[in-house]
Amino acid sequence: MKTIIAAIIALAIGTTLVHAQGGLVSWADAVAKPQTNTSPFGFPFGGVQGETFGSGAGLYYFMLLTATSTTAIDAGNPLGPDWNVLTYATGGIAYGTNNVVPGSVTGLGSTPGFASSLTAGITYSDMVVGWSASLGTTWAQVSPQVETDDWVAGGYFGFSNIGTITPTAVPANGAGIFGGTSIQSGQTILYAVPEPATLALVGLGSLSLLVLHRRKA
Repeated sequence: MKTIIAAIIALAIGTTLVHAQGGLVSWADAVAKPQTNTSPFGFPFGGVQGETFGSGAGLYYFMLLTATSTTAIDAGNPLGPDWNVLTYATGGIAYGTNNVVPGSVTGLGSTPGFASSLTAGITYSDMVVGWSASLGTTWAQVSPQVETDDWVAGGYFGFSNIGTITPTAVPANGAGIFGGTSIQSGQTILYAVPEPATLALVGLGSLSLLVLHRRKA
């Protein structure tokens, strides 16, 4: 009997430790307000800051990059070598999506906070990356497009300024990704990317100009 009781206690402690791993963070924030710009071909620089994206839920995906330290090459560069993708403590990328409130972002378990791969009490640099669902549903699908500037469809892609985040260990709302010393309202701008058909037309036009120039020569 004592052996069974001891085993139950050990199992309970082990389960508690598993669920306690990682610092709690939260996607949810009423003042997140990522925005889309109004000028095409604005990525990665330029363009005009536009309106908060519409209320259709699930049209945009968001992901958090974190780093214990950053260098100049990481600023404005989601592919920078010091960035790591935020994951749940149990594994898997902690994606967020827009919801029915314009400009608001939520993710799985965002209301009470979710256990992340980050260590509680440690301050990290962070950057929010966002994109249209038309470009893909995972970072593995979207990152090659970012690297080559060759997009599979029309849509939006962008990222925020660098902020900081300090996850908590207690089961409260965690450390909000937006607000406080982290990403401020309006800092996450998604820029229009050219549709493949548009790029093809640009290439065809350039080729025509080159042919005409050679004929004149």
